[in-house]
Amino acid sequence: MGWHCKGWQTQSQAQRRVASCDHEALGSLRVMPQCGVMGQAAGAASALSLRQALPPRKVSVEALQSELRRQASILDETDILRAVAPEA
Repeated sequence: MGWHCKGWQTQSQAQRRVASCDHEALGSLRVMPQCGVMGQAAGAASALSLRQALPPRKVSVEALQSELRRQASILDETDILRAVAPEA
């Protein structure tokens, strides 16, 4: 399941729909908005990787989450509340 190409992971980044979920949530992952959100996360991770001169796997999760929140992404319940009732 998947493909391999020598040197590929050090030269470029690709995004696939790889997620861990139960069978009920899987249905919602197959629609376009979720694909777009995962693509945004992959793009943000790639940009951080380039800015920090690190391989993509070495980008910290905290830095990626911070960048996604800066881009107004919703990652958890707190972000939903922040989007619904932004600070004045």
